[in-house]
This record gives sequence, structure tokens and C-alpha cells, in this order.
Amino acid sequence: MALKKKKKGALAIVPMEEAPDAMPKPGSEIPSVAGIPIERQLVEDRIASGNEEHPTSAAKAKEAVVHESIFLPFVTQFSLLERIQKLLEQALFTYGKVSMSDMLKDKGWECAEMVHLSTWADILSERRGDINMTIDGTSYEADYDAILQAMRDIRAVLVNRAPTDTAEIRRLLHSSYQIVAMLRQTECREALALLRSRVDVKLKIAEREWRILHCRAEARLKEIRDKRAQLDQLEENSRKELAYDMKQVHKRAVDRFMDQLF
Repeated sequence: MALKKKKKGALAIVPMEEAPDAMPKPGSEIPSVAGIPIERQLVEDRIASGNEEHPTSAAKAKEAVVHESIFLPFVTQFSLLERIQKLLEQALFTYGKVSMSDMLKDKGWECAEMVHLSTWADILSERRGDINMTIDGTSYEADYDAILQAMRDIRAVLVNRAPTDTAEIRRLLHSSYQIVAMLRQTECREALALLRSRVDVKLKIAEREWRILHCRAEARLKEIRDKRAQLDQLEENSRKELAYDMKQVHKRAVDRFMDQLF
């Protein structure tokens, strides 16, 4: 989303409303879209703040575009991914107790919280031959390494506290569902399916609202560009008129001087 990050230059972040304290557990309601603010970054805001030089031509003005990455408030993102991580850890540990109990005993792993996702990803990579990579009759063998990488990415985001956009959150959530389905962990699969469905609905609503704001911002930027073009043309005309007037003044001064001499 590779993990995506917001550009350092973007100073104006406009949340729709305050974020909820945490994502709900399965069975509870997902916060409404009013509780999922979107951070929108405009180059225009950087210009207005004085941290970016104002374009002086219509060509440079076209660089003032809206960044399309949409970010949840960090507390919402973190709580959601933390919930996904807990479901994954529980599913993996339950699978491990049945399929690799000797290894768990040798490692001294007594509960799901003792093994982080990156370790599980490495284990499942080594034991790929033991994994049934089909889900509802469809093989996902070609996606297996990417699915395991998503487990590592979830841990990396939580450890590094990295802001992650909604597209990346969707990917991580979908990959989490896939690995749990491959491991045939029904309870966690159902929990992740429910969470994925509810989150997807809310993200679609949020993204639709973002598109409306995006269109408004684009219209405003076009209006600014049009006005700037008009001002540029007015300035050019004024310079030409001034140059012409100066020539006339100079010519009259020379004529008067010559008349006095002769």
C-alpha cells in the first residue's frame, strides 16, 4: 500500500468527524460513516498555507490536484487491524494445536498471544505442502505467498504505527479471511467474513462521500485555474499597454526637445 503514507507536504487534513475509540467486536455494530472520517490532502491547501510556491501560470496550476488515497483515523485503523490480528492468531494457534502440536510443545507456545503473525507466516511458508489452498472449490495456490505476506504486513503496521489507506486495509482483511479459510477454521472464518462485510459497507459509503468531496474540490480548483488564467491575461495586456504608453511618452518628450532645438 506496499504500505502507503501521506506526503509530508500536505498540511491541511479535513476529518469529517471524530474517530470512534475502537473497532467493535464481532456481533456489535460497526460505527456509521459519520464515525469514519476521511483525510483529504490538497496541494491547494499547501499553497494557501505558504508552504508551497503559488503557481504563476496555468500550466503550473494544473499541478494542484487532489490526492486520491483515503485514510481512516489512525485509532480506527489500529483497532481494526488489531482485531484482525487477534482473530488470525487464534485461528493459527488452534490449527497448530491439531496439525503441529509437537512443535508448539517444543517451542513452549502455550497460547495464541505467544506467537506473532510473522512467525506463523514463516512456518506456513515452510509447510506449504500441508496446506489445502482451495476455498470453496477454487485454488489460491498462486496467491499463497501474497496471503502470507499480508500477515507480515499486518504485524508491521501495528508495530510501526504506519498510517494505511482503505485499499490496503481491504487487501489485508481479504488475505486474512483467505488464510483462515484455507486452515478450515470455521469460527474465525465466520467472524472475519462478518467483519469484512460490515467494514466493506462502511468503506464504500465513506469512499462515495469522498468522491463527492473530490468533485467539489476539483470544481473549485478549476474555478481558481480559470480565474488565474484570466488574471494572467489581464496582467499581460496591462504590461503591453504600459509598454506602449511609455513609448508614446518617450516619443512626445523627444519631439518637444527637438522642437525647442529647431
